[in-house]
Amino acid sequence: MPLPPNVKAMICPYCGHVQEAAARCVACHVQVDFLTRQSTQNDMGPWFVRDPGRPHFPGCSYETMGKLVSMGVITKHSIVRGPSTQQFWVAARRAPGIAHLLGYCPECDGKVSPRDVRCPSCRTTFGAWLDRDRLGLDQIRGLPGDPDHEPHVQRKPGHTISAFAPDSEIADPAAGTPAAAPPPAPVPAEPRGPSPREITLEQELAAASGRARILAILATVFGLLAVAALAWLAIRSIQPPPA
Repeated sequence: MPLPPNVKAMICPYCGHVQEAAARCVACHVQVDFLTRQSTQNDMGPWFVRDPGRPHFPGCSYETMGKLVSMGVITKHSIVRGPSTQQFWVAARRAPGIAHLLGYCPECDGKVSPRDVRCPSCRTTFGAWLDRDRLGLDQIRGLPGDPDHEPHVQRKPGHTISAFAPDSEIADPAAGTPAAAPPPAPVPAEPRGPSPREITLEQELAAASGRARILAILATVFGLLAVAALAWLAIRSIQPPPA
């Protein structure tokens, strides 16, 4: 339901629900303060646990998935997806990288220990997916009927052409590769004066040098006084006593 025009709207950063501005989302019940947002950001990643009650929540990191397994939130029957499943939903006991944490080999379904590095039966190697910036998707391939279908070209994720790119970055249709942009003209360095930090260091060095000179002068004076005192004592010791 759209909000009245005089009401300040807020989009929940977690589930996308639109509501009147508040400290907590009325749909997912999560606070929207800075610390909660930062905590969610720290745990984000390319792994998802299917939750019909929160279908729009962001994904989490592999480390978070491991914590959910240890807490019992993720079981062998949980529905998950991530880089090792190419983002298709599967049972957790079938997801490489997750299944062995639950005690199952994702290939042969044999019983394993979470501490095992490979399956003792089929010798499948277990591993973790710690890169939270990759979704584990396969190469992008054109489909029949697609006006951009090019069977001989395979585009990798992250190398598609953006509709918002400048003209210099739009691919040449004949070549199939982005046109090279001219190198930027060198910008002459502007002269700059010393920074406040540099000035402070110079002042500190000058003050230290002045203190060192004063200490050297005092040491010299005290040295001369000590020599004079020793000489006076020596003279007194060799003078004959009075008659």
